[in-house]
Amino acid sequence: MLYYEPGGEFTREEVDAMNRELGYEVFSYDDIRESIDHKNMETVSNARKVPPINIQEWEEPIPLDAVSLPEFPTSALPKVLADYVAALSTFSQTPPEMAGALSLGILATGFQSQFTIEAKEGYIEPVNLYIAALAPPGERKSAIHGGLLAPVYQYEEERQQEEKEVIAANHAEYNTLEKRLEELKNKAAKGKCEFADVREAAAELNSFEYKNAFRLTADDVTPEKLVELMAQQNGTITLSSAEGGIFDTLAGRYDKMPNMDVFLKAHACERLVVDRIGRKQSVIDKPHLTVILTLQPSVIQGNMHSGSSMRSRGLSARFLYVVCNSYVGHRDVDPPPIPFNVKTAYHDFVRRILNGSDSGVIKLDSEARERYLQYAAKVEARLRDVYRDMPDWGGKLVGAMLRIAALIHAAEHLDKPTQARVNAQTIERAIQLPPAIWRICCRGVRRCPSIVGLRRVKDAWLFDA
Repeated sequence: MLYYEPGGEFTREEVDAMNRELGYEVFSYDDIRESIDHKNMETVSNARKVPPINIQEWEEPIPLDAVSLPEFPTSALPKVLADYVAALSTFSQTPPEMAGALSLGILATGFQSQFTIEAKEGYIEPVNLYIAALAPPGERKSAIHGGLLAPVYQYEEERQQEEKEVIAANHAEYNTLEKRLEELKNKAAKGKCEFADVREAAAELNSFEYKNAFRLTADDVTPEKLVELMAQQNGTITLSSAEGGIFDTLAGRYDKMPNMDVFLKAHACERLVVDRIGRKQSVIDKPHLTVILTLQPSVIQGNMHSGSSMRSRGLSARFLYVVCNSYVGHRDVDPPPIPFNVKTAYHDFVRRILNGSDSGVIKLDSEARERYLQYAAKVEARLRDVYRDMPDWGGKLVGAMLRIAALIHAAEHLDKPTQARVNAQTIERAIQLPPAIWRICCRGVRRCPSIVGLRRVKDAWLFDA
């Protein structure tokens, strides 16, 4: 049993919450004091009927850092992904939950603009994800981030090189039309040409299709620049970083009142309209944004408690977090390399999903729908009691599961994901993943409490399947 220490790191309410999670009965502190203060510790408040307390029988307190983190269910991933995650984790000597959780972001990068999933009539979820893996310095986060994103960056660079000449010619033509319009406006102002010529040049410039260099990813950008990039890329991009500077940005590094709308709306693919003084209006009917981050826990310290703007506006709840085990001090200094066939298969797979042209709505078969409804009912019931301290996260758990189910399904039906229906087995696999990420997060939060701002362990509660 955990005990409250006045002036310590946790409040009484938070200690109570942790004890409930561990299965201990919790009494009010007034009752305990009244019981202890009584002469024989046998008479207690009649109103509360608290049983006698024998201090000698209390268990030894559980150290907050004596927590082992559960294993990540790598086998629930599509096989090509599971094989690469296992090999990459072994080669880098990092916990599989780091690569495993972030690998879901690779699937989302490939499929986010192509598919949605319909759980039942009228309920459709997009398939983009916000994922963050947390580990202290020296845990080789960059190696995992780079290993997973390598084929994405390679594909992006190849597309940019292929289109380089076309883009250059397009921009030159646009600049020419722009200069011509300015010249005609100057001449018209001096009466040296007809205004009809100005209108004609303006119409030609306005109808010109300006081409932007191909982008799949962005890194350290402001929310305003992110909107601009998304508008240039038909509303779709992946924010990927091994440092997590975006949390600093959202915490007010550039602006005391940071603009979170792009992250809030893009998670649900809600229409995004941004008007800024001196800038062209940005309108994105269906924004698709995936976020893949590896962070040090200190990066998000202070952004998770109930009083933070990220938490109060619902942005924190849109992320799936995993706090990673540490292998430091126990790593093999000469691990086996990633097998060539495993690496090749992964790179070919990523290239294929990035090249995909199919699109549409992925649906569930009858058994899958029944299992989804059972799970949704279970989560909803738990929000009344054991999960009542985190309704923001809990309210998005079922949606996260459905998104992951669609990603697994699409990855395993690359030819025509919309022609086959999601089966119950895929739902079962998807059910394992968000709870596994939550379970690792809330167990690891005691080892690394800054994830919830030092005094908010209850904010990272455990979700079971």
